[in-house]
Amino acid sequence: MSDFSTAQRDSFTVVTLPARVDASNTKSLVEAITASGSKKLVLDLARTEVVDSTALGAIVKVHTSLQTSGGTLVLAGVGDGIRRVLSMTRLDRVFTIVASVDAAVGA
Repeated sequence: MSDFSTAQRDSFTVVTLPARVDASNTKSLVEAITASGSKKLVLDLARTEVVDSTALGAIVKVHTSLQTSGGTLVLAGVGDGIRRVLSMTRLDRVFTIVASVDAAVGA
């Protein structure tokens, strides 16, 4: 069973991440994203407390790939701890970060 669930919201595919995303489940994250085939992607981090460097690297690769193909990646529901990591790594300047999935899909 995957730690990640996907759902369609309007033209976006929403991938909900578990509490911890690290080297042990990053491959499953990439598989969930790839299986969606979507060019408009929202990663829902509302329940996520830990994202390690392996997972961040994978998310950056997905972001780059989507940008190259005219797609979009939005991070939604980012908590304070992950927001600090994104700020320290300056990835907060790379990603579009919104408060919620609803904000991401424009509801």
